Amino acid sequence: MDEIIALPYKRELTQNPDGTWFAGIVEFPGCMTEGDTRSEALANLEDAMAGWLSVHLEDGDPIPPPTDALSI
Repeated sequence: MDEIIALPYKRELTQNPDGTWFAGIVEFPGCMTEGDTRSEALANLEDAMAGWLSVHLEDGDPIPPPTDALSI
């Protein structure tokens, strides 16, 4: 799983109206989290990504490649 997490997946980071931050992995539908700061949101995203991957690998679902890899 560490090898997959290390791949260059596209991270989406936007600030919510209340000042908190939303973060998600573009290639992983439903893989998202929030944090009080940008750094916290990105750290939380690593945990969310590990959980998302764990469930999908356990279920035998295909793992999409990073967006950049799609154009190669």
